[in-house]
Amino acid sequence: MKKTAVIAAAAVILFSALSACIAEQYIGEAKAKEIALTHAGVLPQAAGFTKIEFEREHGRPEYEIEFFADKVEYDYEIDAVTGLIYKYSAKRRGGSSQAGTASGSEISDAEAKRTALSTVSGATERDITKFNTDYEYGRKVYECDIVCGGRKYEVEVDAVTGDITKWEMDD
Repeated sequence: MKKTAVIAAAAVILFSALSACIAEQYIGEAKAKEIALTHAGVLPQAAGFTKIEFEREHGRPEYEIEFFADKVEYDYEIDAVTGLIYKYSAKRRGGSSQAGTASGSEISDAEAKRTALSTVSGATERDITKFNTDYEYGRKVYECDIVCGGRKYEVEVDAVTGDITKWEMDD
């Protein structure tokens, strides 16, 4: 009986020590938030966080972080050990900050492509794999998929204002 109690106590101590070591290897929520904010170019005081979760996605530990700043919703998946950004997106919500083009007309396909390409460093028109128009919330948008540097980017450009209303990157 005494031997069993000693083994159980040793197991509890070992498990506690192992748990502490494992927890120390994670970057932590504060660092994950800092990584997301820095990447988005948003000051901490300007961000309203709506979600910060630690989870396992495809067997890997990660932080899922969502926040709003200046009518843009940001969504990040960040490796909990390395701090590597697996996936992120930025979507404009609540309408555009601009009233429209000077003439009130739509921007051209070429202008929309240039705007979309400007969001991906080094991308050229050859990297566009999809380009079409769609309607979101009653507004016409240009949808553009870009594959560059081994990554896929999805960009939406408002057809009237020329604003980027959605920007996502997938590995």
